[in-house]
Amino acid sequence: MKKVSAVLLALLLCLALAACGTESGVSAASIPEGADITKDQLKKLAEAYNALAPNYNKALEDAEANGWMDDEKTAAELQALGATMTMVSQALTEDLTILNGADIDGIIATLESLPDAVQELADRVSEPYGE
Repeated sequence: MKKVSAVLLALLLCLALAACGTESGVSAASIPEGADITKDQLKKLAEAYNALAPNYNKALEDAEANGWMDDEKTAAELQALGATMTMVSQALTEDLTILNGADIDGIIATLESLPDAVQELADRVSEPYGE
């Protein structure tokens, strides 16, 4: 089970890193027809994602390197955050319509509320687990 979790998290890290490696693939001027998002929401979503992604990616990388994935609470926190980050990343880089029906303002508010918690998580996992 731990190996499966490690592989899934490694895949998630790759997706997150790939998404963070470039600017958002969507500009406010190129919102596809059928996407239920305003230009302002798109801008705020991209900004919130881009502000959070580096610390999230570092926390995930450090958690794996320092053995923190053995801690159920830490693994659950990273998996939950990873699911949100992956969804937003896919929306920004591939298909904004995957957010149709979602509470875009709620997603933005959630992302904007997380930097302190993610920094705290990153600080915790920067040291070897159990020390």
